[in-house]
Amino acid sequence: MRREHAENLVGELYDSLVFVAFQATSSRLGRHRRVLIAHSVVQRLPQLVYGDAAPELYGVAIREALRAEEKRRWVRIRGLQFFPMSESLEPLQLEESLRVLAPEVRAAWALRQRAGLDDATTLAILQTAGVSAATAVLAAAQLVTAPVDQVFDPCAVKLAPEWQPPKRRRPWILALPLVLIAAGLSIWGLSRDADRPATAAEPVAQKFSTTQADLWRRTSKLDFSAWSTRGALAQDNQLQERVWRFWQAGQGVTAADGTTPAAPAERPSLLYAGRLGDAVVVLMYDGARVARYRQTGAGEELRVDRVDSADLMTSAAVVLERTSAGPRYLLAPWIAGVAVRDLSTRGASRPLAVKDGVTAAVRDGGRGCRSRNVLELRSSSAVAEKHAFVLADLGDLMPAHLTYMPLPSRGAARSPREVLSRDARTSWALHACGLDAWHNRGVRLVNSWHFAEQQLPTGGTARWTCLRVDGWSGRGDAAIRLEPPTGPAQPVATAANTSNCSRFAQNIAAATVWRNFVIAAGSRHVAQLRFETSRGTSSLTSPAAFPLRAGTTISSVRAQLNNGKSITALTSPALRP
Repeated sequence: MRREHAENLVGELYDSLVFVAFQATSSRLGRHRRVLIAHSVVQRLPQLVYGDAAPELYGVAIREALRAEEKRRWVRIRGLQFFPMSESLEPLQLEESLRVLAPEVRAAWALRQRAGLDDATTLAILQTAGVSAATAVLAAAQLVTAPVDQVFDPCAVKLAPEWQPPKRRRPWILALPLVLIAAGLSIWGLSRDADRPATAAEPVAQKFSTTQADLWRRTSKLDFSAWSTRGALAQDNQLQERVWRFWQAGQGVTAADGTTPAAPAERPSLLYAGRLGDAVVVLMYDGARVARYRQTGAGEELRVDRVDSADLMTSAAVVLERTSAGPRYLLAPWIAGVAVRDLSTRGASRPLAVKDGVTAAVRDGGRGCRSRNVLELRSSSAVAEKHAFVLADLGDLMPAHLTYMPLPSRGAARSPREVLSRDARTSWALHACGLDAWHNRGVRLVNSWHFAEQQLPTGGTARWTCLRVDGWSGRGDAAIRLEPPTGPAQPVATAANTSNCSRFAQNIAAATVWRNFVIAAGSRHVAQLRFETSRGTSSLTSPAAFPLRAGTTISSVRAQLNNGKSITALTSPALRP
């Protein structure tokens, strides 16, 4: 009876179980093998479970799918591949974005979104499946925003010859009802009788995919998927094969903060292949990451960076190489104008030479405050009329997009703007050298936000600024700085891995010491500031200032919003006991 109940429950949950098992398989196996493994795992569940409860079924399915690559007991249907029933690109693009996640994280996401389980049950299932650091895995899964109803469904597939081009694949070529395929999987794949791997020959390796030169003019989505393939070595198949094998081997491969370095399951798109001096450089895109391969007389190296939330600005340039003269960039095909200017001054920009999309070296004054050269790009009128923006090299493959938000005013909150106006340039000149704090940290965007203005008790007007740093991984930092009437900006406080100063946390308050005074201010919805000091409690209207008496310590500063809620202010270390 137990097995009969288990079989009935597997039948009821079949699609959901297969989806979860599919997400738990390694992305290195490729879609075809992952579909086979997922169905095979679920087919065997009645023989593997000891009870008939849904959580146990999900736990065993995840455990077996995670172990599938170790067992290497899968089946190849020679000459055939599984493809999605839908010809829409969106499910495949979403699948590409999920592939960079660990299988355990994808499985937890599937349990929450497809199976509809709560976090407590999901955590228990992960622990039952033997997932290490299950709590951290669940936390990572909670950050995944992919819509579960729009991703690739391993229960809605068709079989077609793997050698036919996409436009020739048709459901009538060999469209078998999935129930017939699944019925046979119990004697294939992961069955106990499959003691050795299949011996069918692998198909001939395919080249990297390429993109038409004018796709960016016809698409509604401008990111790395719209880049055209460029470079004098773009047709060198042997080079592509060498690069692909190097990435798969994994030695000499590095990744930016929050990026998975492993090679994708399928060959990426080719963005560029060419020679730069004595180096051979190949640039690739796998739907969620950009990889740069570089070969010189000293050896080979490959760097991988996440780009899964790229847009017109953040996919506008990639660092092709770094030389003693400075970095050289490959520009997106929609860039019509390029210039360089020093962010640490308010000087004018100067033209930068470009040939076949590759820029001349952008000389920098070195890390520090002497100078900070940035790119000032202008997009083609075919995509955005006279749209200019600024990118800063922070050591990653993709330069960070810099933006600016002016002081708040009445009415609706303002949105970030490009660093083009006089106020924006003046503000960023004070913070240019501070960008070194996020060097080589996988930064996508840095926004300078003037959230308050204050008359200083010593005279003059200061502006409170929050630098919001968003990474490609979704991680974000905030740094509060005070812009005095003259002189450099003063660091106040920092917060790591926070939503402060983002669109999800637009209320902010901060306090620091200025000369012999305590000064504090909050964003436009902050009404009162409450100070807990060694001499008692006081409440002042924002912005606030009072003398700091000798021996006085401040234990906390809280800001009361005009809706009655309160937040904790970020405070300078000088105020802390």
